[in-house]
Amino acid sequence: VTVDNTGTSEGRYDLDDTLRFGPGATVVSATITGVTPATVTPSATWNGVTDLRIVTDQAISADSRHVYAIEVIATVVPAVATLGSSDCTLDAAESGTGFRNDATMTESGVGVDVDACVPFAILTISKTVAGDPESDGLGNLSVAYDVTVTNTGAGGGTYDLTDQLRFGDGITIASATVTNAAPGTIVADPTWDGQAATRIVTDQAIDPSTSHVYRVSVDAVVSIQTTIAQGDCTLDPDETGTGLLNSAAIEDNGVTSGADACVPAIRPDPVMRIEKVVSQPPTATGAGQFTTRYQITVTNDGRATTYDLSDTFRFGAGVEVRSSSVRSIAPTGIPVRSDWNGASQPLVATDVPIDVGVVHVYEVTVAVAILGAQRTGASSDCGLTAGEAGTGMLNTAALVVEGGVQEVTDEACVSVTDLPATDTLSSSREGGPDMLALAGLLAALMLGLAAWWIGWGPRRSAPGA
Repeated sequence: VTVDNTGTSEGRYDLDDTLRFGPGATVVSATITGVTPATVTPSATWNGVTDLRIVTDQAISADSRHVYAIEVIATVVPAVATLGSSDCTLDAAESGTGFRNDATMTESGVGVDVDACVPFAILTISKTVAGDPESDGLGNLSVAYDVTVTNTGAGGGTYDLTDQLRFGDGITIASATVTNAAPGTIVADPTWDGQAATRIVTDQAIDPSTSHVYRVSVDAVVSIQTTIAQGDCTLDPDETGTGLLNSAAIEDNGVTSGADACVPAIRPDPVMRIEKVVSQPPTATGAGQFTTRYQITVTNDGRATTYDLSDTFRFGAGVEVRSSSVRSIAPTGIPVRSDWNGASQPLVATDVPIDVGVVHVYEVTVAVAILGAQRTGASSDCGLTAGEAGTGMLNTAALVVEGGVQEVTDEACVSVTDLPATDTLSSSREGGPDMLALAGLLAALMLGLAAWWIGWGPRRSAPGA
């Protein structure tokens, strides 16, 4: 603020100065940083808002000038500020606009008003995930983000931009790059990596009504150890990162604004194996009755997951189930369904959690009776041919992982061709002779031969005949 005395005699004046900033611009501090000449002492309480007087009855020599340097620190709240409040055009309904400063010099009761104004910038930042992440199912993925800095104000501004990758535990950043997508001429810091170096630009100028867009591209590896919680985009109190979280921030005149974007990490596909073996061959428990045991081994070669396990008896004709049971043997205590029966209810266990590298083992026990009258060679031999629903003591186990992400099966079978039956009405082999009928035929043949021998056999002549 400059006060000139162009006359030939000394004068006196009062000086008031008012900060009339537009809505959304808030005065943080206002200071008179210097006066020329230094012999002039301004009011120590002036603040431009509630205390407007700088000097009172200040003497000024003929043909001299007083200059007051004023420094104001202000913040702009983008949610409140508008283009109209920033443009330095004082409309009828406005009490302030832009960074407007009014000064009034009063001499001998006559006031002279002057003002100065500069429009201010209104800077905002937003961040979005640019499309869906791409994954190869093995844990390798690519993700991109767009960071947009927008000036909706009437004045130009400057900003510093940082961007930090805050991925969840177990997610390793393989590479990260940033480029200016719009206007395309801004040079991003080549050392930026989103981790140790997060600054993209410093003191970057931005014109009114303009947006700058930066594209952040990242290649990452998701470990099989990464849990759902670590990849879910919910930042828990004990976490410093989660999912594919990316945080950006702009600093404008000491004021920082931030924006986040996150998409859940795509974990590697489950890698589950199932193996089914006969752990105890049929053991006789009575005439034509046998007990057999199968062992099911579930192995997790991939990330932590959950699975449903089913086990189905696909026995051939002539094999009748008398009783069955299932249990977990390693570890013990995995809940199994009490209504499992291997037929109408094949589901053994549901939603079973299994960690990385863990093995679960189940044992299936079944008691059967062999019905010779119903058994055939084809139904006994474990060779499942077209048209057959079962054969021998065929037992199939199936895993459904995470509701269908992966499905695997395995089976084991015991031939019952040579097992004794509970009855003797038919041979154990398809098309074999009826043993009872054979016995009867043999007896009849023996009787017939005897009769022939007695009645028709060779006769001997009497002596002397």
